[in-house]
Amino acid sequence: MASFRYKAYPKEIDYTISRGLDRNRMERLASLEFIRQAQNLFIHGSSGTGKSFLGTALGYQACESGIRSFYANASKLLEALKVAKAKGTIEAELRKIERCPLLIVDDLFLVPLDAKESPILLDIIEDRHGRKSIIITS
Repeated sequence: MASFRYKAYPKEIDYTISRGLDRNRMERLASLEFIRQAQNLFIHGSSGTGKSFLGTALGYQACESGIRSFYANASKLLEALKVAKAKGTIEAELRKIERCPLLIVDDLFLVPLDAKESPILLDIIEDRHGRKSIIITS
């Protein structure tokens, strides 16, 4: 649930493709200062524009810089947390996420959240607010 499958760096971004990316902004994000300041990043756009690549690239950069990161596909993460809640092990699962200064939630809101997922997600976001960073792609 929390591993990167490939190496991807922000410096490998192809700016010749028209996606509305600003090179200076991407270089500032690649400095990872937003993580050190516990700020969040929301990457959104059309399908196939590289949102997951950007989130993963920043996560990989963070790992290479010694910053613990937790990556998860939103649907799989929330389903796993619902199961953990039913089993009574959700606190242990949330501690795994909490230990990482960077949480990357990929493909959030592709499908509507159900009544059990919304409070879990809101708790995670609230607990991290102002203390640790989240990158959300949607």
